[in-house]
Amino acid sequence: LDQLINQAVLEQELENSGLSASDSLVRNQVHSMAAFQENGIFSRQLFQNLLRHNNLRESHFIENVKQSILSQQLLHPLTVGMNLP
Repeated sequence: LDQLINQAVLEQELENSGLSASDSLVRNQVHSMAAFQENGIFSRQLFQNLLRHNNLRESHFIENVKQSILSQQLLHPLTVGMNLP
């Protein structure tokens, strides 16, 4: 339940923040994922096969990557310089 609440709060803050992630930033993030590379180069065929194998739509996966980037943009300034006990 706490995780659902935290996610809802994060999504609301992202909406209010005005932060954005460009298509090229999202594309670069996807292309840099080792799971989608062959010999260090992005493979569209591997990308599509892995998504299909995991029953994921490309648009949904891309949106999740975008949300992850935005979450990092929002949370990173809050954690820089923090010392954990």
